[in-house]
Amino acid sequence: MSSTDVVGPGPISFTNTNGDQMIIPLSALEFSDGKLQLKNDWKTVPALLTSQATITNLAQALTAVGQLTPPPTLPPAPALALTAARTGPETNNIIVTTTTTGAGDPLTAEITVTAKEKDAWPGLTNGADAAQAMGTDAAPGTGLLVVKQGSFTAGPGAPPSVAQATQGKLKPGDHADLKDSGNNTVCTILPRADYAGNAGLQYTVHPDAAGHSFSITATYDSSSEQGGTTAITLQDISNLKSKLKPVAYLVTASAPPTGAMVPADGFAQFSGGATGIAATGLLYA
Repeated sequence: MSSTDVVGPGPISFTNTNGDQMIIPLSALEFSDGKLQLKNDWKTVPALLTSQATITNLAQALTAVGQLTPPPTLPPAPALALTAARTGPETNNIIVTTTTTGAGDPLTAEITVTAKEKDAWPGLTNGADAAQAMGTDAAPGTGLLVVKQGSFTAGPGAPPSVAQATQGKLKPGDHADLKDSGNNTVCTILPRADYAGNAGLQYTVHPDAAGHSFSITATYDSSSEQGGTTAITLQDISNLKSKLKPVAYLVTASAPPTGAMVPADGFAQFSGGATGIAATGLLYA
């Protein structure tokens, strides 16, 4: 059972059954699991024994009109500021999750950080569409995958060519040829050139129900990479590239203006990413 104090413009007054005017301070009241009541110590005050129902009804009426409320809840304090390691709209797909053990000492508390990104390119009708949406190895986009230049029929008049359902993983140097229903190559996809992980990027290809278009999704999960679950401390935050490289592939971390703090268990969904702009997120204490 949780209880909180009561705040309002001042003490409350009422007339008891003897016709006496009574005044009790707000410190005599509490919200217990959201319900306003007299505190236990005040329930035994002799002068109030016969007036407890009156006090409760009056206090609840004042609560209903907003005169009595719990104290305002302070917003959580920013603990760590996060910025995507690259720019682009796909950086809005990044989610960073933290769990902390031994948080009694902020300098030695162990923080487990994971970073995940899932990109999606829907509504593609052929390889040229995919290249336009994802970029190519010659002119990369800002997502996890690119299309191999020259692997698709280019130009605005390129005929529809819908890739069939498939999935797999792409490691550095790997590629996947996406095929249509006639076993013709729609396009070839591969990891962005800076991907150097060992687990591989998970990809899926799904044609729509009508067979008019297809979608490609790609997922990176730092916890799947070698060393991706290593715990760090606050002292390591500014040096993620050497301390936690799988996370640093997606994000950088720094102290917010109020100073770095051990983050509470939780997650940060990135936002604000656009062409030439890196998405950002905040973890809170």
